[in-house]
Amino acid sequence: MLARRKPLDSSQALRKLTLLRPRFVYVRVRVRDVSIPIFVFVPLGLLELAPRVAEYILRREPHKPETEYVLQALRAVQGQTWELRKLPPFALVEAEVKNEAEVQIGIW
Repeated sequence: MLARRKPLDSSQALRKLTLLRPRFVYVRVRVRDVSIPIFVFVPLGLLELAPRVAEYILRREPHKPETEYVLQALRAVQGQTWELRKLPPFALVEAEVKNEAEVQIGIW
């Protein structure tokens, strides 16, 4: 008896592909004295790799009891950044500082 593969639903395949699209974390700063806002874009992939790199660096050093809490926190965060890819573009934080500057951090 031959095993048959069930064909993939096109919407499921498309959903999986959209998770691989390039995403960016951005920071927009606008100061009242400067008319042009300042943008900084960082690929979301760097944010996903940062906990793994930090954990690798901390493990290479001699074991210290102070770093155990940080290592546990880094292990907890590692899988959570992938969830940001499922979300639509939105602003994470918007702040205005005494009507002088505006800061916006978001995902695009």
